[in-house]
Order: sequence, then C-alpha cells, then structure tokens
Amino acid sequence: MGVRPLKPGFSKVLIQPQPGRLRSAEAVVPTIRGPITVRFEHTAGSGLTLRVTLPANMTARIGLPAMGGSKEVLLDNQPATGDLEAGTIWIDPVGSEKHNLRQR
Repeated sequence: MGVRPLKPGFSKVLIQPQPGRLRSAEAVVPTIRGPITVRFEHTAGSGLTLRVTLPANMTARIGLPAMGGSKEVLLDNQPATGDLEAGTIWIDPVGSEKHNLRQR
C-alpha cells in the first residue's frame, strides 16, 4: 500500500499506493502512534479514490498516480493542487484524522 516512515517514530509518513490493475484494496499498518488505514478504489473513467486515516500527531506526504496529466486533487471535497513529479501528484502535508483524496 506504499506506507513507510519519513521521520523517526512515524511522526511523518509516506503513502504512495501503486494500484496497478487492482480495483480496490485496504490495509491497516500498525505504528507506534496508532494504526494507519489506507483504502483505494480504482475504476476506469473515475480514476483513483484514496481514503486515509492517520492517528493523532502524525502527518503524511501522499502520492497519487497522475492520470491524464492533471495535478488537481480533491482533498476532503476541496480543491488542492499538488506537485507533479515523475507521474505522481504529491500532496504535502496532510494532517491526522480521516481524509478522502481523488484526482480531479
């Protein structure tokens, strides 16, 4: 699911799922700060929807596969522009709690 620590003690994590041909997947990653939940749904025509739950005192750098060259993402139903690098849209930082991300 592409979850790994970026800073000691999981104070900041990287989340970069690589769905390939999978339509959906879900994982819970245990950390010293609490569990990280990552779920994605990947459908033709509507792109990738990512649902992430981060424990308190944690931030994330989230990478979504760029589809169609757009770098605009809806983060919790609000427009957000990420940085486009090598086919990935990066949103950074994303704070703790539940979040929904979808490429626009």
